[in-house]
Amino acid sequence: MKGLGELDAEETQILVDKDLRIINQVTVEDAKEADQLFDDLMGDSVTPRKSYIKEHSTEAMNQI
Repeated sequence: MKGLGELDAEETQILVDKDLRIINQVTVEDAKEADQLFDDLMGDSVTPRKSYIKEHSTEAMNQI
């Protein structure tokens, strides 16, 4: 979830119920690369985000 304010009541219940939630540890091999990706995807500039989507759109479609 992007932010707790975006959760509805059911999603919030899953988040706080220790028997329902799933917590995975995330590790990063290349912190600079990860930081750049976050900036590209979440930053103010639209161009890097569009480029990423165009470049990786077929990967996403293969996951559906």
